[in-house]
Amino acid sequence: MPAGIWARASIGGGKKKIDILQETRNRLRLSAANSAKYLQTVSEMGCISIDALEPVVRSYVLCKFLLDESEAEGMNYLQLAELSVAKSAHINPELVEMYDVSMSCSSISSVAAKKVLLLHSIEKGLQIKLDAPKTVQIVTLRDLTELIYDAMKRSERWSDKLG
Repeated sequence: MPAGIWARASIGGGKKKIDILQETRNRLRLSAANSAKYLQTVSEMGCISIDALEPVVRSYVLCKFLLDESEAEGMNYLQLAELSVAKSAHINPELVEMYDVSMSCSSISSVAAKKVLLLHSIEKGLQIKLDAPKTVQIVTLRDLTELIYDAMKRSERWSDKLG
């Protein structure tokens, strides 16, 4: 079945809903392209310090979570994931905790899944291995940046570029 027919059938045929679906697809494509650019930025840095890495990590996270800087002001890592889930589900961010329950046998919430997928994309994109037990301790984006930096120090690919 062609994608256009499937989209109309799956969302009830309303033009507004089809426009939202297309807008979401476009945002996802743009996010993929921009997040790749942020990883490239890290690769092109001469001497990488935590302070230089932090704004790139922040931009990457916001990009992957489909958030804008203006709506993410002052938020920590968990709050950003919750806001991203709320926007994706078109619900009030204050309701995420109440509605974000697992509907599968995995027993993982959408917020937890979003955080795990983000960490996986960082590992894959930078070719590093994050310290798994420490990932559950991430509270701020600075914590995430430090965890990434530590993984880079342990990696032959990055160790010579760290300052």
